[in-house]
Order: sequence, then structure tokens, then C-alpha cells
Amino acid sequence: MAKRNKGTPVLKAQKETNTVFVPHPVVDVYYLTSDGSPFYLESAAQDYAQELNNKTIQKITKTNQ
Repeated sequence: MAKRNKGTPVLKAQKETNTVFVPHPVVDVYYLTSDGSPFYLESAAQDYAQELNNKTIQKITKTNQ
């Protein structure tokens, strides 16, 4: 029997976007790889994603709060 997927790291990280922006208040965007790793440079996220099975990268922007 296959295991159920109880949520991807991306969804967990999206709920906690403030934890990425708080230490760096000047940053307005970061890039999230499919395993939930955040990067401030898109090129760094792309390099890291090359080693993953799922190579998708999601752009996360700071919302006005």
C-alpha cells in the first residue's frame, strides 16, 4: 500500500513565509525549491534544483502587511 502524501514542503514553507523575510527585511522576493529550501537568488535555486527529482522553483514575494 502506498503512503499518503501529507503535504509537500512547499505548502509548509508558504505558510511560514514571514520566517524567511523577517531576518532580511530588505528582501522582497525569494525562490523556493520543491523540497522547501529557500534561496534569495534565482540562479542559486536553479543550481540546487538540478540535483532534485522535482526541479520546480516557486517565486515567493513579500505581501504588504
